[in-house]
Amino acid sequence: MTNSENTGWIGQWSPGIGDPDFMGWLTVVLYAIAAVLCWRAARECKKLPPKKAIRQEILLWRFLSIVLWFLCVNKQLDLQTAFTEIGRMIAIQNDWYEERQVYQIMFIEGLMLGGAFCACLLFVITWKLSRSIKLAMLGLCVLGVFILIRASSFHHFDEFIGSRMLGFKWNWILEISGIGVVTLAAYRRLMPESRHA
Repeated sequence: MTNSENTGWIGQWSPGIGDPDFMGWLTVVLYAIAAVLCWRAARECKKLPPKKAIRQEILLWRFLSIVLWFLCVNKQLDLQTAFTEIGRMIAIQNDWYEERQVYQIMFIEGLMLGGAFCACLLFVITWKLSRSIKLAMLGLCVLGVFILIRASSFHHFDEFIGSRMLGFKWNWILEISGIGVVTLAAYRRLMPESRHA
């Protein structure tokens, strides 16, 4: 591959609106709603008696809110494509582009193991915290693994997420489900009965 084929800022990627259809914008809105609810959950937790567990939960809700705002912006900037382009360019420069599927499979397997490890770690960290924050962290793990696997640009996974079930792409189902889990968790934390949990 020559540099002349790399017409964007990074390879073939340039910043712009990456997903301009209805579902793309709906996903952006859902990320924004989830981010706002997580920030509000952190504010609600501040009203509780100051304990170490509550301080940890406040930090986790704020962390979630920041991550979701980033993903909201990224949904249209499509930064994972820039990440994929960097990987492709490195593979071409180092003459292992032809064997890329081996590395992609290793990458995905590593992500699955890393995702499982992070889920376990988050479960340990949130052990004494509310069920809402545990649920939110589970949703974040689902989103993180989905986004990173999508960034790997593995052909079979791309085919799967592009396929449809009942008219909906698996891409939409997986991403919106992850956002939905976090949103539900934040909403539950905002409910009056959960403030003592």
